[in-house]
Amino acid sequence: MNIRVFYAAVVLAALPTVTMAEMSQSNHEWHKHHHSWNKMRICESTEPLYVKRLMRLEYTLSPKGDQLPSFEALKIASQKAFDARRSGCPTQEEIRDQSPLGRMNIQEKMMTANLEALKIYKPAFAAFYSKLDDAQKDRLRWMNS
Repeated sequence: MNIRVFYAAVVLAALPTVTMAEMSQSNHEWHKHHHSWNKMRICESTEPLYVKRLMRLEYTLSPKGDQLPSFEALKIASQKAFDARRSGCPTQEEIRDQSPLGRMNIQEKMMTANLEALKIYKPAFAAFYSKLDDAQKDRLRWMNS
């Protein structure tokens, strides 16, 4: 017997048995938590989430000279992208519809809004990134998200 197959069998044998009801409850709890987290982060935030990221970018990269107009444009694009993402937040009526199609409609709405936000943000970020020198690009690569 292959040693990997043996170890996999041992690990699987050691796992606790879970009933379908427990799996369903666990799945429901995960979706409830995931939905509330996503809603909290984007839809109910009192402070725009992009502000701290821009502050970190400014601190890490210290834009100067000809980089400043691109950085200002990035700030404006960040605001517009944030607004676009928030436009995808579900209404209370949409949240109440917990049918599979209702949940898919919410996800579609949020994905569409996220894609629109990316289309707004990406060109501004690309323009700013093109103005960075090699040292700044290196710092950006190592910057935590």
